[in-house]
Order: sequence, then C-alpha cells, then structure tokens
Amino acid sequence: MEGEKSMYEKLDKLRAELDRAKQRRADADTKVKQLEQKLREAENSQILADVGAMKLTPKQLAAAVPTISV
Repeated sequence: MEGEKSMYEKLDKLRAELDRAKQRRADADTKVKQLEQKLREAENSQILADVGAMKLTPKQLAAAVPTISV
C-alpha cells in the first residue's frame, strides 16, 4: 500500500503542476490579447495624427488613400 500512496501523491503533484501550467498559459493568452489591443489603438492613434498633420481635405484624402502602401 505504501507504493500506491506515493504513486497517488506523484499523480496529484503532476495534476497540480499541469493546472498551474494551464493557468499560466491562460494568463499569457490574456496578456497577449491586451497587448495586441493596445498596439492596435496606438497604431490607429498614430495614423490619425499622421493624417491630421497632412491637413488634407476629405476629397484629397480619398484620392491619396488608394496610393498609400503598407
């Protein structure tokens, strides 16, 4: 019975380690999504600032947009 107890303890430890790893992965996924959103917002703000600095009329902007390459 002693060998069984240590095996179950080992299994419990492995399950706990797996649960912790899954939680770390979920936390990392959340952080990645937050950083992607933050980057998207910063890029959009930069685009708006750049377009605003050009001081184009809406008609000029519409004409320029198809020529802008990314």
